[in-house]
This record gives sequence, structure tokens and C-alpha cells, in this order.
Amino acid sequence: MKTSIDCGRRETFRALKGADAFDRVWEHLATYASTGGQVGAKYIISNHNTAVEELNGFVEQVVKARIRHAYVDMDHNIPPGAVLEDHIAAA
Repeated sequence: MKTSIDCGRRETFRALKGADAFDRVWEHLATYASTGGQVGAKYIISNHNTAVEELNGFVEQVVKARIRHAYVDMDHNIPPGAVLEDHIAAA
């Protein structure tokens, strides 16, 4: 199972996903990971989540939930010519 979280802070999750479910999502992922299942957390880099605090928060949550697979992807709605240094640095 691969779930796209895309942030590392509750406030950003709410803004991106439209739901106040950051803690609940991570709790569920931790539960699934504890069963030995193939659980992955994905971070799609966009114009809204390149801050170091977001990236560090995501990594902290992955470690805390004991998730063995983390994926990074680029928002494919951003055209190649619009990719910024912030996007590259975040990746």
C-alpha cells in the first residue's frame, strides 16, 4: 500500500487534503506497517510543500510509524519549465 501524504505538518495536510486527519492517517499507516505489510508513504513535491519543516516532519513521521518505504515524486501538473530550485532542493 502506498499513501500520498505530501507534507510533514498537520496544518499543511489540512490545506492540501481538505481534512483534519493528519494524526489519524499516520496512526493507520503505523498500524498497517506493524503487521509487516508493504506500506509506503509518498511525498509529491508541489508549490506548497518545499519548506524544510515539511520535509523533516514527513521523515520524522515515517520513522515514528516504522514505515520502511518512502517515495518522492514531482507534481506532474508542474510543467518542466516551471520547476524551481525549491522543488529540486526539496527532492
